[in-house]
Amino acid sequence: MGFFLLVSIFARAHTLVISDIDDTIRASHSAAGFDHLIRLMDTRNSFAGASELYRQLQVERPGIQFMYISGGPQFLRSRYKAFLNNSGFPEGLLILKNNPLESSKNYKYREIMEQLSKIDGIEQVVLIGDNVQYDETIYKKVKIELAKRNIETHIFIHQVRSSKNVLSDQTPFFTPFVLALQLHDLGLVSHQGLGKIISFFDQELDGRSNEEILPDYMRQSQYLSQEIREALLNRVPEFLIEPARDVLDRLSKLKNTVHCRRVLHQPSDSY
Repeated sequence: MGFFLLVSIFARAHTLVISDIDDTIRASHSAAGFDHLIRLMDTRNSFAGASELYRQLQVERPGIQFMYISGGPQFLRSRYKAFLNNSGFPEGLLILKNNPLESSKNYKYREIMEQLSKIDGIEQVVLIGDNVQYDETIYKKVKIELAKRNIETHIFIHQVRSSKNVLSDQTPFFTPFVLALQLHDLGLVSHQGLGKIISFFDQELDGRSNEEILPDYMRQSQYLSQEIREALLNRVPEFLIEPARDVLDRLSKLKNTVHCRRVLHQPSDSY
């Protein structure tokens, strides 16, 4: 079992992964009100391939550390810890909101910067979030501050609300499989590691619900066009092109079975 603590568990980190939880690595429908609360009780609803990708990063990058942050309240800490443990995510620091009335934007930015101030030796920060509750703007501010410390920073945004655009210098992804390709581009995932993730994701397509593979309230078609698939395959080593193509083809067919069942609301600052 991993551990997910209230206080910093590391004083040094060469590479630091800061990951949002809800709608980034967990299918939790943050903008869906009561449905979101129900999903917070589920401790096994991770997006397919997310924990395997994070574990692969841990294997390949000595000195990498993980920080998980959510706008969820402290009284649900046991549920968040159970989710991270049951889903197999690497151990790390878990940060939840103490004051439910505090703006999510202010809270996340403040907590991230406070934790970064405690860690020495950071050379690279990878920020992973979604486009439901302001991660794009929060991470942009963090990147500006880290640039002053000459820290290399990369931002990846999970597209669960396709109507919102990704900001400049940020990279969109629609599944952890695509995120793996992007991290491979950065050299954070090796050829061999990418092959493992492709193989695992292919298996996951048979055993996961649709919404744990692609968010069921986004319009997937623009992300799965033939043009996009070919562009993604151009980033794959030659010996992995065919298995990667198989996964992308299966995803393109899956989108036709995913329906927009919920009306999206504006994100709430209070949660």
